[in-house]
Amino acid sequence: MSRKARGAQRRLRTGELPGARIMAGASALAIGVATHGIAIQAAGTAALTTMLVAPAAAQDGEEVYRQEALAHARAISEAWRRLEDHILRRSGAAVSWPGSIPPAATGWLDAWTERGVRARYCENTLLVYMEPEALKGVGRDQRSVQVAPHLYAGDDGGPQLAALHWLTGGAASGAAEGTAGRPDVALPACLSDSSFGGPLPSRRAALAGTVRDPHLDLSERVSHERTVEDCPAGSHGGGRTMTREVRQTHDGRGDPVGNPVRGTWQVSIDDCRADYSEWEHYTLECSWLAGPPHNREMTGQEIWRREKTVTAVGVSWGTPEFVSTSCWEGQAPALPQAQVTETLRTETTSGACPAGYSGTAVLSRTVTERATLWPWDAQPTLQDIPGNWIADETGCLPVVSPPIHTDKFTPPGGPTGTGTGGPGDGTCGPSGEGGGSDGPGDGTCSGPGVGPGAGNGSGGGCFLTEAVVGARGIEADDGPTLTALRTFRDGYMQRTPERRALVTRYYEIAPRIAQAIPSGHAEWSWIGGRIGAAVAAIAAGDDDRAFAIYVAMVRRLETRWLEPAREASCQGVPLYQGVPLR
Repeated sequence: MSRKARGAQRRLRTGELPGARIMAGASALAIGVATHGIAIQAAGTAALTTMLVAPAAAQDGEEVYRQEALAHARAISEAWRRLEDHILRRSGAAVSWPGSIPPAATGWLDAWTERGVRARYCENTLLVYMEPEALKGVGRDQRSVQVAPHLYAGDDGGPQLAALHWLTGGAASGAAEGTAGRPDVALPACLSDSSFGGPLPSRRAALAGTVRDPHLDLSERVSHERTVEDCPAGSHGGGRTMTREVRQTHDGRGDPVGNPVRGTWQVSIDDCRADYSEWEHYTLECSWLAGPPHNREMTGQEIWRREKTVTAVGVSWGTPEFVSTSCWEGQAPALPQAQVTETLRTETTSGACPAGYSGTAVLSRTVTERATLWPWDAQPTLQDIPGNWIADETGCLPVVSPPIHTDKFTPPGGPTGTGTGGPGDGTCGPSGEGGGSDGPGDGTCSGPGVGPGAGNGSGGGCFLTEAVVGARGIEADDGPTLTALRTFRDGYMQRTPERRALVTRYYEIAPRIAQAIPSGHAEWSWIGGRIGAAVAAIAAGDDDRAFAIYVAMVRRLETRWLEPAREASCQGVPLYQGVPLR
């Protein structure tokens, strides 16, 4: 190969063909003319292109030249946008980095570093530029990189973009000159600090702009808090509206920085007036029999007064006092009588259950509405006199913490009905027939078992059976309700010593409760309702709630229907915690 051919091949490989140089110069010339306000870019480029007749190799070289210039420009643009997004949205603190290569945490790519792209950021100015003087594919023609987005970006059908900046560096400061729609940017002197590597290079393709670091872009917002306080002692009214100023620093993202600074409370609206007392005077008509020379009945006026006191509680009046009269008959007139009428109304509200209980207590009280009408009043004075709140804690159920079920228990005789009857006190009634699933125990009562889920004998003493079969008659003794209760008794209630103690306690008090409640009493319907709720909880798999319902029910019945001496038979079993229900 001749020396001339080898030189042409080298220039093709390095992008230094004469045609390529001329095309790049034409592009730069067109941009230069456009910046002076002469719109001849297209005409100048077309004219110069028409003057050139390049061989096919030169045209291929020009395409490579354009692609390399555009790749450099895109690297600068993408790096600038990535850093801008990190500063504005992703950074967790104020952004800074030493040198001119940002850390990977900012989104910076090693490929940009290898291409020669560098970045500096200070005083809210972000600069991305080309560090090397000579670049791959375009050599020292950095102008072609500057104008590549404007000239070449639309060749692939994409939008035409603005050209980049042209960096002119210096020891003290620099500038990023814009062109083709890109405005100039004055660069702060801090971009040439030694921490970045010293002065900026000059005559480089670059992209610069203002990016305000939100962590340093602080602003203070002022708001006001408002509250209403009761009137102080010795005054009355609608209260005092208090306001105070709250200052909170926010960063550029709107996030609060540090703690708010609150000022002192100031009175903005004072609707309080000092308590006071004053006398109110009233006039009543009167008459008397006058002697000589009148000798007839004459009329006059009586003057009365009473003290009116206004406080935070309300308005009150003292006892009327006699002042004077023109109907004097030698003694003070009798005190006028007021007409007083009273009506009662009941108020109810809900309240919290005692500690250790869940549910809602119903609070009720009686309010007396008193109307007082004195002879001098046009309308009666109304006054509400509330009574004390009375709590109905029927809806409160003990909070049951289920024990660990490690204590296995097999009831004597099992659920087949062959066991002995539960212990009794001789009041359980006649012997049961049919021997059902009796409660555990070996007591002296040979009647049906009486636990939470009684046996199906026909004797008395089991108020659960009486409520379901006897009093309500809703189903047979071997129906689903009592069957569920027996299964509950023989399973859940036998898993711990504490529960077995409750079953024993039930055997002691159930016969007396069943005897104490009169036949046909509404209490039987209430017991049936609680049984239904417990069976529903068992069906839902919530044995703990069924247990709580049972404990609360027995507790109420014992409180209402057994004599106070009943506690002597409890033998220390911790059943009810001593919280009153009524």
